[in-house]
Amino acid sequence: WLGLVLLLPAATYVPERPASGGFRLVLLDVGQGLAAAVETRRHILVFDTGARLGPRFDMGSAAVEPYLRARGLDRIDTLVISHGDNDHIGGAESLLNHFPVAKTYTSAPEKLAPFPAATCTAGQHWTWDGVDFAMLAPLEKAYKANDNSCVLRVRARAGTALLTGDIEQRAEHLLAERYGPELRSEILVVPHHGSKTSSGRELLEAVKPRYALIPAGYLNRFGFPHETVVKRYREIGAVLLNTAASGALVATVEKEVGKLNVAGHRSEHRRYWNE
Repeated sequence: WLGLVLLLPAATYVPERPASGGFRLVLLDVGQGLAAAVETRRHILVFDTGARLGPRFDMGSAAVEPYLRARGLDRIDTLVISHGDNDHIGGAESLLNHFPVAKTYTSAPEKLAPFPAATCTAGQHWTWDGVDFAMLAPLEKAYKANDNSCVLRVRARAGTALLTGDIEQRAEHLLAERYGPELRSEILVVPHHGSKTSSGRELLEAVKPRYALIPAGYLNRFGFPHETVVKRYREIGAVLLNTAASGALVATVEKEVGKLNVAGHRSEHRRYWNE
């Protein structure tokens, strides 16, 4: 019975939530793909879900769901699937089957049938717990599916994060042309995993990120991030972090101006095998 007493802290542990007016962005390590979670005081948004790698294995159930459960979350307020590529949408079905999801946005609703989903479009907007969420794109229907990606801005007083899916330089140009300095964000989830078709100078000059977060798989076959893209981010002085090297990337944006921190899970929770 003494052992049961010792287990009480684990059974009663409740993860600390962000304060009202702040948010927590976690770029999960899902290999070559994208999955992120944005948590406010009382709400949770999931942006993309990683890949499906077989009939019985996907990153929605293998990575995103365990993260949400560990945070004590049993529902998803908003699910955003940027576009229909497997490395972004592959885990969506698992999450939709395992969690009640209040709202789903995507640029490829036909790929989520029979689940109800709204088409993402520029101008969609909502506020949770003092944090502003705005869909900035797609601005027009593009020929390339990548350029139709949902682009989401999350803004608090202490900082802004921009999640861009797989947009390439055509969509980046439209964003920079439409919003200009309104794109300024301390945190940028790097478009298209650091592909050389994305992260053009026009976008980087508009966003001016302090932190550039790359969702890429270790030794991925595409060679992401491309060396020319890495060079561009270094030239503007951005701190470049890659899930392949750092594991999950955690950005904490607090209510107070100036209180913003980004760290890799492996550096914050080091194990002997990381040496």
